[in-house]
Amino acid sequence: IWAGSDDGLIHVTRDAGTTWQNVTPKGMPADALVNSIEVDPHRDGGLYVAATRYKSGDYAPYLYHTDDYGATWRTLTKGIDRGHFTRVIRADHNTPGLLYAGTEFGLYVSTDDGANWRSFQLNLPEVPITDLALKDNDLIVATQGRSFWLLDDLDVLWQGLEDFDAARPHLFQPHPTVGYGGGNGSESVTAGTNHPAGVRVNYHVPEGVEDATLTFRDSRGAEIRSYDGSDLDITAGLNHFDWDMRYEKADDFDGLLMWWGTLNGPVAPPGNYTVELALDRDTLVSSFEVLMDPRAECTREDRISQFEFLKSIRDKVDETHDAIRHMRSVKSQSSALLGRLDEDDYPAIFEEARALDSLMTAVEEVLYQTKLKSNQDMLNFPIKLNNKLAHVGSLASMGVYAPTEQMVGVRDEVTALIDAELAKWHTLRDERLPAFNALIRDSAIDLIGVPEE
Repeated sequence: IWAGSDDGLIHVTRDAGTTWQNVTPKGMPADALVNSIEVDPHRDGGLYVAATRYKSGDYAPYLYHTDDYGATWRTLTKGIDRGHFTRVIRADHNTPGLLYAGTEFGLYVSTDDGANWRSFQLNLPEVPITDLALKDNDLIVATQGRSFWLLDDLDVLWQGLEDFDAARPHLFQPHPTVGYGGGNGSESVTAGTNHPAGVRVNYHVPEGVEDATLTFRDSRGAEIRSYDGSDLDITAGLNHFDWDMRYEKADDFDGLLMWWGTLNGPVAPPGNYTVELALDRDTLVSSFEVLMDPRAECTREDRISQFEFLKSIRDKVDETHDAIRHMRSVKSQSSALLGRLDEDDYPAIFEEARALDSLMTAVEEVLYQTKLKSNQDMLNFPIKLNNKLAHVGSLASMGVYAPTEQMVGVRDEVTALIDAELAKWHTLRDERLPAFNALIRDSAIDLIGVPEE
């Protein structure tokens, strides 16, 4: 047990307080105030000390370290401005020799166990740092008069100290990420800014590189999402990308309107994943883990069951919307063809085109409420199968739990009805449409013609 006092003394006991030994550094002024002590997390008998004498008009920094229970001490102030008196020192829990110091005029960092210091302000205001704390991979900074600040993702610092070459691309391993929580990262003038939800991927791009691609894969290597171009907005130096952990969303189509139905892909469940950074001739790969939210009352299996359920809904809604889009494309092409022809010259083509149009329209009207023109129209015209299924997905994604028996029942019932309509479309697509195209070819219709005067 260590104790530092306001009158410049440091004591240690190694027998649970039965006896104490005065181990005050010989070079520390007698009237210094021991402002903070930090047990060295990497060495037995190690302690870091921050002391001040600003109340006596001395604004010099006083930092010390021992690794032998106070028998000997080192002074650790090289690089800190002589007028920046030191209030606190903390040792990184992950990387030996990585230290943080809070002074009257800002933050300092040392990567060589205090032998040298340099400013670590980044976007911090120039303000007294009264305390520092480390939690997981975050550095928490308490200031005097300017609130609390957090430096996220110390992983970049940890990994950068191990193996980093600024002339080459580098993909930092993402920190294990809880599957829910966080915010959208937006800034506010009246409230703090939460870390964006999801997995943050930090990567370094050297000069001259303009294009890159980030690809996320599951534990089997299957691609989940891929991002490039404007999604990344890369610049030379350190970049980061926040993946929301969502799978690809279901497709939509022009004019789609839905009531309380989601197209969002499901959020990746707990498990192991990889991210790939591809640029120029290099492809870098790193693994990461998505963790269960410790606040969740469900099990890991429940969360995976929810994911599989939502993915099945996403897949079926996607298939439904693709079918609607394809049917509309066929009808549009058919209408354009008929607009070029005289019905008296091609009565069979007009008859078959109208029959196909009628059959496709009947299928679409079961799958989607075609009368919707605004969001208020749902009050007058009932939603159809695509919206009913998407609504179940919305309800099932509102919490963190396995789908209920009723949700599964509704999904299965609506899916069966959708499949019946899709089967009709597939028959039209695979049988009637090829026959219609054959009829068009047999009719020897010119593709290009000169308008009659």
